[in-house]
Amino acid sequence: MDPDEIRRQVSELLEQADDIAASVGDTADSEALAQLARQAHLLEKAHGVLTDALEKVDRA
Repeated sequence: MDPDEIRRQVSELLEQADDIAASVGDTADSEALAQLARQAHLLEKAHGVLTDALEKVDRA
């Protein structure tokens, strides 16, 4: 797997998570929780990208 592609994918996911965190602000609690759930999902995806990359490196 291309290291630049991994960086791009993780950076994109983290930017999306940061955008969600910034938008939480003074919203109602239920909306804030929904936004945080989406942020957590994006962070899980970033973790998956990194885990997959590490597994491929270990097999190489």
